[in-house]
Amino acid sequence: MQHLVVIRDSMQLEINGARSSKPSIFVFAGDQSGDEHAAPIIQELKEIVGGVEIWGVGGGELQKAGMELLYDCRTFATVGLQGLVRNIHFFRKLIAEMVYLIKCRKPALLFLVDCGGINLRIARAVRKAMPDMPIYQFISPQVWASRPWRITTIKNNVSKLLVIFPFEQQLFQEKGINSKFVGHPLLNRLNRAAGIDTKNSFCKLAGLDPLKTIVGLFPGSRKQEIAYILPVFLKAASALSGKENDMQFVISIANPLLGQAIESCMSKADASLIRGRNVFLVPSSKNHELMSHCDIAWAKCGTTTLEVGLFGKPMLICYRGSRLDHFLVGLLKTTRFVGLPNILAGQEIVPELLQNDCNPGLIARLTLHISNNPSVYGEMSKKLMDLAAKLGSRDYVFECVKEIQESLPFR
Repeated sequence: MQHLVVIRDSMQLEINGARSSKPSIFVFAGDQSGDEHAAPIIQELKEIVGGVEIWGVGGGELQKAGMELLYDCRTFATVGLQGLVRNIHFFRKLIAEMVYLIKCRKPALLFLVDCGGINLRIARAVRKAMPDMPIYQFISPQVWASRPWRITTIKNNVSKLLVIFPFEQQLFQEKGINSKFVGHPLLNRLNRAAGIDTKNSFCKLAGLDPLKTIVGLFPGSRKQEIAYILPVFLKAASALSGKENDMQFVISIANPLLGQAIESCMSKADASLIRGRNVFLVPSSKNHELMSHCDIAWAKCGTTTLEVGLFGKPMLICYRGSRLDHFLVGLLKTTRFVGLPNILAGQEIVPELLQNDCNPGLIARLTLHISNNPSVYGEMSKKLMDLAAKLGSRDYVFECVKEIQESLPFR
């Protein structure tokens, strides 16, 4: 990995090998989902456009796709306002380094992925210094859900928005923002998941009994999420453990770096929860198998809820964080719901258990209510399956590569 060093006294950067005669594109993907969504785009682009250098911030998937990784987003992923405040010096430094490096290397285009809090600041600084720089934002900030004032920042600093929900294109165009609906990444991922393991194969690999109920646990991909949410999930699992329920609880390790945090939570769990008997762990590479073969899911609020929903699996959308974060989210949000399935459906088709409602007792009771009532289970599953139609059918990789190519002077 290339290292950037801030010389604090002079506020300059020492950049090893920063200058290059080759045409290049700067990418910033600041979390795991952005890394996964951007990687196929970059891989396709490198195959089509010979000689282009791709560099910036991302994770393991972008690195495997051939991107020069300056910072690994897995090492600094945070969540919530308190997490941002605690790390504000680092993020300011990171933004300053990236902006300086962009000025140095003069890429042909900026491709910013999600992560609006950082990427809009990068866009604003670069736009001020380099007014003609093409700046593309893929996965727009959800201004329709919270912080609508970001629309002005986007309009003034982003050349084009590549949006993933059909309704977003019209919303932004009405505000005078150049935007295009490119399709949702989850549809591509689900298409690639068509050849996933059968239930029997998955259960054999994970050590599960295919005849018992499988509850999929998706507590998040960041340490703070694990710390707040997984202990609640484990207490709910303990309450449901017993011969009368015959349930198995499978935890998704969304990020390999979270293994220690998850093991720590497991060690503090009720003694009735024993790994390999009623609690099991699977890596993120088996997420689609878990989503496909679980009977019900407990999912941290976020993109995962939509992904689980597209498999038609009834779920509980859960979130728990600091009191300050909960207060600020309530203050800033402009939608009735927080879960993507409910937002897209325009109604609560999946229970949302937030903050105090995200407690072991309520999770256990609702899980039994859904799993023991076929009509409730079937109705929820049908409504979730209907969400796929709301995402359209475009291939986001093809559409994004096409948009990037049209802005490259060396294509």
